Amino acid sequence: MATSAFSAVADIRYHETSLSTSRLRSLLHSAFADKGYAEEAIAYLAARNATTSNFLGFLLGHFLMRTPDTGYYIILQQTADALFNPFYGPPREVHPYTGTPQENTAIDASIATSPARDGFRRSIGRGSARFFSSQGFRLPRYDRMLKHTPIAILGAGAAGTMTARVLVNAGFLSISVLDQTGRYGGIWNQPNVRGGSKNNPFNFSFEGLYVSEAPGPGETITRFLERVVDPDHSHFSLPLPAVKKAKVLGVEPGDLASHITYSDETGQHILEAPIVINTLGLGKPLAPSRVGVMTTDMPAYEAGIRWQQILDERQARALDGKLLIFTGLGNSTAEMLVQIQRYNQQLGLHIRYKVLTHYPKVALEQPDTTVAWKEKLYHLYRDTRLPQLTRLAGDLAEIERAFTQARDSRYPDCEEIVPEVTHWTITRGNGTKTLVFTQADGSTRSCNFDQLYTLIGYGHRREELDALGLLVTDDYLGSIAYDYDGEIQRAVGAMGRERICPGYFGLGSLLKSPQNPNAQVIPGILFRLSDTLTSVIIRSTEYGLRQRKNRTLVGSPLKPTRRPILVARDADSLLPRRSGDARGELPPPSNIESEIVR
Repeated sequence: MATSAFSAVADIRYHETSLSTSRLRSLLHSAFADKGYAEEAIAYLAARNATTSNFLGFLLGHFLMRTPDTGYYIILQQTADALFNPFYGPPREVHPYTGTPQENTAIDASIATSPARDGFRRSIGRGSARFFSSQGFRLPRYDRMLKHTPIAILGAGAAGTMTARVLVNAGFLSISVLDQTGRYGGIWNQPNVRGGSKNNPFNFSFEGLYVSEAPGPGETITRFLERVVDPDHSHFSLPLPAVKKAKVLGVEPGDLASHITYSDETGQHILEAPIVINTLGLGKPLAPSRVGVMTTDMPAYEAGIRWQQILDERQARALDGKLLIFTGLGNSTAEMLVQIQRYNQQLGLHIRYKVLTHYPKVALEQPDTTVAWKEKLYHLYRDTRLPQLTRLAGDLAEIERAFTQARDSRYPDCEEIVPEVTHWTITRGNGTKTLVFTQADGSTRSCNFDQLYTLIGYGHRREELDALGLLVTDDYLGSIAYDYDGEIQRAVGAMGRERICPGYFGLGSLLKSPQNPNAQVIPGILFRLSDTLTSVIIRSTEYGLRQRKNRTLVGSPLKPTRRPILVARDADSLLPRRSGDARGELPPPSNIESEIVR
């Protein structure tokens, strides 16, 4: 793997402890420059060695490099400390990182493809991990500057909850969590999710909390998140901050100075925070028409039910004898088929269904193989080896049985998966609804139906993402531009600090893209947390040193504040905003759902 063609971080992770001291020094220097970290911040953290042994070495070794070799932390500490010693001269040039998806993909794959796979590195895949532990990592005991950095977490789903726990365990004391539900857990508190099934294909562990592999009820993940919060302190000694019930309306990013517009029962307000971690998850169902996949001329409100349902016996009996149409062949559809087939068998019901999918017939026949069809590659089942965890969970027995039964049915009037569908529409007449669909060979079929489900995924609209201060790279999917650590980009392809919004991070579903499909699932969050924590600590150091310098300039005492809270103001007090910025003023408020998928 030629990682050096991509970035210093990819090289550091790939080669791990086999790097020479001079090469390690060059790579660390480049990695810091790639992120535009302030030299004084790195120097400050290196100096913490006096109060916390090898603090920066631990941060870089355990979280950035992810090496289980704790002895190497000393080398990292000494190497980082020597970066600013002129005796060593300038480091060698290393290929600069510009935050492209290709560079991020190479970084995400660097450990999975590395020959160094000892210890917990074996649990790390491409953008996915089965294990996260801070190993007792704490901010320096007497460093009030770092501990009191104001941090705002937007959203309290799985990503927000786990982020809050990691930061609290590290020793941060001024954390605010905003979520429109006013509680931790996000989408896992919803009956249709916690009442469904979990589908994690392998065991995972977070800060000593263990979750077994699927199958199992979705309630398992709900209980896991409740243990992360740990209100009774049976596992963690430190409590998480209470969630403020508020709807996030917008974010105006700055350089360690972001403004968050939110509304609560008292009106609209603004928070100022140097560190913001945006975990506002799933968003809303995607538009039902997608060019190049499956299109429709029907508006979203005509697309039927957009969320997976958990059917009880009464609801199932009400569907007896009816025909259900599903557009999209993903895990939500498969979960519905499992329920329908179970009720048909156990209660003797006759719930009929058809599934329309863009997948070609050959992909349905070979679901666990990558196949080529009309100059495109298709792979229906998820690949747990890479892993790619968001495709159809065919590795789970009940999902495979439901899919196979529908695919191989000899009674298409009762159950059928229709491949190669390119377009569908609905006509009405004589009190009936008819779905008309076209396949890739140009043939057209139609059938009367009773209920339509369009289960094709979720994302944020461009106007919502614009309001959150995010740079949109894919209007349909709602993909955004960000660095490998989740730090939000403001200028794609720029160098160092000019590329990013320092101190503004994304995590969870917000980072989902074709190059990062695992972002929305818990193993994807476990993978990204280490990078995010590393940069949050460095950015917090930059902020603290900046505040200290500002107080010195105005003759203020250097004592840290005892109650460093986020500053709340009326929303109108910051207008006008970003004069001359290409984005203009903050767009009008929009509805943002703070949810995250398993």
